Amino acid sequence: MPPSKLRSWFPHAKAPVIISAPMLGAAGASLATEVHKAGGIGFIAAGFDFSESSAQMKDMDAALTQARSLLFTTADEQQPLPLGIIPALREAGIKVFVQVGNVAAAREAAAAGADVLVAQGVDAGGHQFSRGCGVVALVPEIKAMLASEFASREVAVVAAGGIVEGAGVAAAYALGAEGVVMGTRFVATNEAMSAQLHKELLVKTKDGGVSTWKHDFHDKLVDSKLWKPGYDGRAIIGDIHREYHVLGGKTATVEESRERLKTGWSDDEGKKMIGKWSGAGVGLINEIKPAGEVVVEVREAARKRIQELAELI
Repeated sequence: MPPSKLRSWFPHAKAPVIISAPMLGAAGASLATEVHKAGGIGFIAAGFDFSESSAQMKDMDAALTQARSLLFTTADEQQPLPLGIIPALREAGIKVFVQVGNVAAAREAAAAGADVLVAQGVDAGGHQFSRGCGVVALVPEIKAMLASEFASREVAVVAAGGIVEGAGVAAAYALGAEGVVMGTRFVATNEAMSAQLHKELLVKTKDGGVSTWKHDFHDKLVDSKLWKPGYDGRAIIGDIHREYHVLGGKTATVEESRERLKTGWSDDEGKKMIGKWSGAGVGLINEIKPAGEVVVEVREAARKRIQELAELI
């Protein structure tokens, strides 16, 4: 495998590179900082205030300043985050990550100047393209497209979707990815801003292919207009989902399900069933723990698995 473009851009990152996803409502300064300090790459979710007066940015800057002082290093020159298109971001020295769910989207993102393509397979939790495939097919085809059509550009590919432990990371590297993005696994960490109920539900949920459902019903149920046609999401199912047609054998319209959510359960019970975004790998999550520990454990498990595979050849 050729030298990692990703690690040349982020020299602090240790291989295999673990990246925490920018999950709205979960990924804040504390999570991103702990992932970064453990040798990963941490993201803060979009929708937060990135201005100099932002509490999120102040928290992150304070944490990283303390880390730098402990490591006897100095901060690089800071540049303000510009608003605008990809070329403007790259001109400011910012590496641009673009999440894609198919080859066509990857081609468009590469043509627009993206530095890193996050190849998200359909096992991912939360929102994604409604049509797509798993990373086993997606990553190699995107890599082949880049080699054929963008050979003169340096574009890294990382894998996302259903990856929560070392074996999944090793598999992603075998496919040609330079790193992995994990979302659901980092929700079940001390630093995630998600509700404790959501974290505990992730630990209790097993058999992710059955206990989660990828559909636009999750958004329609709460009449969310945030995501447009062409997108859906994967979340843990509850009784309201089972009542909806296909899953429970009872056919109901979205409107009927929405009304049932109001009348069939208390407000607290209803809140426990909706918006519990999760990837299909949830069954492999057994504990809520610090994000830094997750990075180190997953990275070391991936290294061990890769070494074991090498010995088989």
